[in-house]
Amino acid sequence: MKHPQKLGQMIFAAVFFCSVIGYGALNLWYAKEPLAENVQEAWDNIREEPAAETVVNAVADLDTAVTENTLFRYPLLECYGGMQLALGKHEENAFDVVKDKDGYLHGGNFWTGFGDDTKELAVRVRRLADAMEERGTKVGFVLPPMKVVQQQAAYAGIPYNDFTEQADSLLRWLRYYSVPYLDLRESLKDDNLSYEETYYKTDHHWSPLAAFAGFRDTVEWMNFQWNAGLDPAGDFRDLSQYETKNFPGLMLGSQGRDAGVVYSGGTEDYQVYYPKSGGDFTWIHGEPDHLESEEGAFVPTLLQLETKRGLYELAASNLYLNSVQEYDSIENHSLEDGASVLLLRDSYASPLAAFLSQCCGQLDMLWAQKYSGDEMMDYLEAHDYDYILVMLYPENLTYENFPFYESEGL
Repeated sequence: MKHPQKLGQMIFAAVFFCSVIGYGALNLWYAKEPLAENVQEAWDNIREEPAAETVVNAVADLDTAVTENTLFRYPLLECYGGMQLALGKHEENAFDVVKDKDGYLHGGNFWTGFGDDTKELAVRVRRLADAMEERGTKVGFVLPPMKVVQQQAAYAGIPYNDFTEQADSLLRWLRYYSVPYLDLRESLKDDNLSYEETYYKTDHHWSPLAAFAGFRDTVEWMNFQWNAGLDPAGDFRDLSQYETKNFPGLMLGSQGRDAGVVYSGGTEDYQVYYPKSGGDFTWIHGEPDHLESEEGAFVPTLLQLETKRGLYELAASNLYLNSVQEYDSIENHSLEDGASVLLLRDSYASPLAAFLSQCCGQLDMLWAQKYSGDEMMDYLEAHDYDYILVMLYPENLTYENFPFYESEGL
């Protein structure tokens, strides 16, 4: 009796082993081109800058390439998410995504509170402001809100992401060093937007409606702080001057794409706002050595109403300015003598920047973490602006997002 049982176990092990090897081989064949490109790029970067950080970044990029090019990736993702849902779990993929009682998805980790030194970050912004003062450039910091779990909706024992403490600490240091700042977490309370209007269930970004409110508050703050004179008639800040378009069930956010449609509880509607006046813009964007250019009205230049993206590719901020680029430059031909603004930003800034570009002659943006300290300093030395805004949401308050006027031991 033991003999047939042992034989069955051996056959199962052999079939399982062959299946794993076969699936791995198919994956290599399926992803051979993107993997080859990533391996070559990683090797070139390591040869150019043979440092530990370069190697770590190269390994991370390769891991991302493998993950994104896995054969049957999305069916497997949905099966896994369905199993977690059937088990009644409030977390998915080792707390990578966690859920609250209202069905909102959040990031999860056990390390919140052990971030980079916020004093050092504030000092860098102060140095930037001092250096730019000689040119007459005004520098300030804008803090967007973060989707933090509501206390009554939190499950006990789940480590929901919450970088409120780090954000508060940075603002205290900015105030100490007399750096002007705008806390959109507080100003949005005055806009009377509900939690449901501000955030999506499946994404960590804010909604276009919340971003519009943030844009309006930013303009009012700049006018008060520096007498910037942006949008003097107030037309661009008047939501009645905008068209609205709703995309039913189109959007699955960044956290939803990680967890799958089944675990997320389905897709969401996505609603955008765009000016009735249209405008006339030139948008240059992309990687610094591979830039693309588009011209025309607000739609479709800065906002894409027609999209062919798949369900797993359309994030909450992608329609405005195609989410986040390493470099953006928006020239407003309707206001060529208007102010020039530079945003040092992350993906949160995209919808706000699209709205803000209507009030400026030129609005440029750098995705801060994509630039080394030397690259950022060279850029700042070579360009002049009326205003520079550092705009980063709470989870991105890290050294890599402040690659300017760096120092050691502060």
